[in-house]
Amino acid sequence: MLQPCVYGIVSDPHCRRTGRAVTSCATGSGRTVISIQETFWDFSNRVYRLPLARDTLLTLQDEHGLDVNLLLCCCWHARNRGRLDPTTIRRALVVSRPWAEQVVRPLRSARRWMKTDALGHDTAEEEDSDIGPRQRQLRDRIKALELQAERLQQDMLESLSEGPVASLPPRLESQVTDAAHNLQSLLEASAVPLSDRINELLATLVTATLILPDQEGMR
Repeated sequence: MLQPCVYGIVSDPHCRRTGRAVTSCATGSGRTVISIQETFWDFSNRVYRLPLARDTLLTLQDEHGLDVNLLLCCCWHARNRGRLDPTTIRRALVVSRPWAEQVVRPLRSARRWMKTDALGHDTAEEEDSDIGPRQRQLRDRIKALELQAERLQQDMLESLSEGPVASLPPRLESQVTDAAHNLQSLLEASAVPLSDRINELLATLVTATLILPDQEGMR
């Protein structure tokens, strides 16, 4: 069955297009075996273990300034509850942006700095010094705090979702179409233009979070 894609987000290699225009998306008719009651946090942990999903999310974050948790929320909501309405998208940005800017990102910045710079100091290499191990222990604690902060951010985002939870997951074609709609709405609300590069990355994200896990479940 061929299901039209929307908003120019292409899920290659599952979609067929001519030039920049999307014509159709062949994603199969199977259903995922993962519980429809899966929380946002559980969904994120599951898909983030996939290298394709993780690398795509980090690229969208580091190169285009998009929030990983908001991107994941668009895909999780498409899988569980369908489309996000514009009001919920705006509320998600109002809730998520300050938390990410004031809490999550400073923790992430400190963790990354300690990984790339702090351990390179001469004092960390002295045989009789315990500074190196103590730095690593502190970095591990910062990483744990970062994860706690991200989980709180996700819980806040999940609490904004008021749509009914279906007894069975939507068909995969509907999940893909709704994810494309949600991601496009997020870009518009964030004032981020949909370039060819972002289009390809979002297509890969939909593939990695919805299509590939569904195919794995059908095996």
